[in-house]
Amino acid sequence: FTIEQITPELTWDIRQKELYPGSPISDIKLKEDYYGLHFGLFTDNKLVAILSVFDKGSSVQFRKFATLKEYQGKGFGKALMNFTIDLAKSQGK
Repeated sequence: FTIEQITPELTWDIRQKELYPGSPISDIKLKEDYYGLHFGLFTDNKLVAILSVFDKGSSVQFRKFATLKEYQGKGFGKALMNFTIDLAKSQGK
């Protein structure tokens, strides 16, 4: 698998499917999406997990963390979370 920074738009499909099923995409977009960093975990060139990170000054806030149901329980979410925690720590957060 690989972990990459992605655009906010790439998070919306997984957010909708896993966090807000049945809600329209317009309801899951955050006003602050364009001010945050978004990371995706890809396996076999498929985006399967997402996490959004927002800078809060001396700390960061992790939001909208989700893994596609068929990829849950395989360690992908944990790997993505560990990556973002390590990144935040490397930046003194």
